[in-house]
Amino acid sequence: MKIFLLPSALCLLLLQVFTYQAFAQIHYRIEADYSLKEKSSTGHENLMLGRVYFDKNYRQMVFDISFPEKEILIINDTASIYALSNHYEKHKLSTSLIDFSVLGLVLSGQLEYFGLRQTPYQLTKVEKDEGLVISTWELTDKRIESSVRKMMLSQKDNRLHGLITFGANDQIIAKQFFSEYQLVNGLEIPSKVIQISYLPDGGEFKKITNYTNIKVNNQQNESFYRYKPKAGN
Repeated sequence: MKIFLLPSALCLLLLQVFTYQAFAQIHYRIEADYSLKEKSSTGHENLMLGRVYFDKNYRQMVFDISFPEKEILIINDTASIYALSNHYEKHKLSTSLIDFSVLGLVLSGQLEYFGLRQTPYQLTKVEKDEGLVISTWELTDKRIESSVRKMMLSQKDNRLHGLITFGANDQIIAKQFFSEYQLVNGLEIPSKVIQISYLPDGGEFKKITNYTNIKVNNQQNESFYRYKPKAGN
């Protein structure tokens, strides 16, 4: 009897192991301490510190801001909501900031190409330059209205390195750089993101975001992952 039961028991054990490993690779939430530094070409500077929480199944990104003042910022598919002294103010968004945020792209496994494979932008050119793989993505369908007509991605070691955004007449609108990758629970996450926006008046606006103490699939802090404004506010 034991001779016939052993293979079945072994198969059951292996099935349990493979099922656990497959489940362990499902990344659905992420949190991190962050610092956001902003600087304009006129010399104006801002600093924001806090912790961010995102559960992709709940479709909501929550920023627990600790500096310069204590407040909560909630970003979902349609709006950003600031919670200031128990008073909640909504601001409508024209596009979803979740899907194209760094944390959102990391969890969806689309950071390498900045999610462009799931958009109307078409890959039109690929070239190599000094260790970088540079791909050009263009909005070839003229029926689609957008201020962004072309993007150029640079990758290094199969990681997103840089992104240049172009408007009309190939004018550069913005640049982003992704660096200092960390491996957390099987996910490669850039802990430093630099964004430079070019203004119509010739000035520029620079943002530097740093992520530390990153956790993936953390089962704690549920109240932040599913944060809801209090009724009556």
